[in-house]
Amino acid sequence: PLYPGNDTVVFVINTYGGTPGKYNVVGPVGTPHSVRGCFMQPVTVTDNLTDTQYSDATQKCIAPVNDVTSAVQSEDRIQFGGLTYRVIGAKAYRDFWGRDVHITFMCKEQEG
Repeated sequence: PLYPGNDTVVFVINTYGGTPGKYNVVGPVGTPHSVRGCFMQPVTVTDNLTDTQYSDATQKCIAPVNDVTSAVQSEDRIQFGGLTYRVIGAKAYRDFWGRDVHITFMCKEQEG
């Protein structure tokens, strides 16, 4: 696969399961997956202006296409450099033949 960068990030994918809580509600359980070959970078002004859906994004993660990154959805998390980011959205980029080349995740830094 194509490796867009040299960063290793942890994708925390939410699944719903486990033991129901006090009000018989099952909450999300985060499963961490380490992926190498990613590229974390800050979002630029042009990124914010070209797609207002992602105007809250502070970072973007360009990642290789694999089983882990293909399963990441909005509200999952990315951990890198001691910080946690919430995934706002994802877009797969394809080559001329329609094969996935890489996935770009728009994310926002989480506090607390």
